Amino acid sequence: MKIVSIINYKGGVGKTTLTANLGAYAASVGKRVLLIDLDPQTQLTFNFIDPSKWQNRYEASKTLRNYLKPITSKIGNCVPLSELIITSKAGDFTVDVISSHLDLIENETELSAMINGTSTATIAANSLDTYSHLRIDIQELHNKYDLCLIDCPPNFYTLVKNALLASDCYIVPTKLDYLSTELGVKNLQRGITKFMQNYDDNRKILEYPTKYPPISLSLLGVVPTMVNFTSDKENRLQSTQEQYRHKLLQDGYKLFTLVRNNSIFGELQIGIPAVLTNPKTLKLFSNAKTKVVDELKQLGEEFLKAVKI
Repeated sequence: MKIVSIINYKGGVGKTTLTANLGAYAASVGKRVLLIDLDPQTQLTFNFIDPSKWQNRYEASKTLRNYLKPITSKIGNCVPLSELIITSKAGDFTVDVISSHLDLIENETELSAMINGTSTATIAANSLDTYSHLRIDIQELHNKYDLCLIDCPPNFYTLVKNALLASDCYIVPTKLDYLSTELGVKNLQRGITKFMQNYDDNRKILEYPTKYPPISLSLLGVVPTMVNFTSDKENRLQSTQEQYRHKLLQDGYKLFTLVRNNSIFGELQIGIPAVLTNPKTLKLFSNAKTKVVDELKQLGEEFLKAVKI
C-alpha cells in the first residue's frame, strides 16, 4: 500500500476535492482505496457518506475520535483502525473511509500535551511516540489496500505530523496566487524538512530505537487547482496565474495537470466526485465543464503513475 498525504498550510485550495477525486479515480481503475479524513471539518467524509446517516450510525463509534481518545486519555483499549472503516459507494465503485469528527480539535490539543517532559531524553521519546501513532497502527492495513490518501487539515500540528510520518510521499494542491504558493507550498516544504530533521535528532538522542525507523518522505508534486484560462477554447492561463506557475517550475517543483475552476462541481454530490461524472451527462454541460472532468481523469492517471501503483 502506498500512503500519500494531501496537504497545504492554506485552506480553500481544493485539497479535499482533490483527495476525493484522486481516490474515486483510483477506485474506478480497479485499485483498492482507503481514504482517511484527518480534517475536523469532515468534508471528505461527507463526500462519500450522507451526513444524517453518518450522524445516526457512525458518529458515536466509527470515527478517528474513537481511535485517538484512548491514546490521549490512557483510558480503555486502543481501537484498531480496521474497526473504523466504513465502506462507501463512489459512483459504481467502492472506497473505504475512516471518518473524521469535529472533536478532533480537542484530540489534537490533548495529543500535543503528551510531548511534555522533564528531560531532553523524555521529550525526545514523547515526541517520537506522539508523532508515530498512525505510522505504527496503519501497518495492519498494508496488505488490504493499494492506495491510502490522507486528507490533512490546513495546519502543521500533531495530527498532520502523524500523517506525514505514516506517508511515503505527499502532494500539495495550490491556487496560483501568492499566499497559496509562498505559504502553502514553499513554507510548507521548509516546515516538513525541519520536522524530518527534528525527528532524526530525537532518534539520535535515544540512540536510534528500532521502534522509530528513519523516514523517507518525498514531495510527489504540486497540483495547481481552481485555475482560470483566458477563454474556454484556449488552454492559456491568465497572466498572473501563469507567472506563479512559471515561478514554481523555475524553483524545481514538479507540476501535475492543472485543474480549472468550475462552480458546477461546488455542490456536494455524495459518492459521485466530478471525475466519475457520466459521459452521457457531460454532453449536457458546457465545454469548460467537460474539460474539468477530462483534466481530473488525466490528473488521476498521472498521479497513479507517479506513485507507482
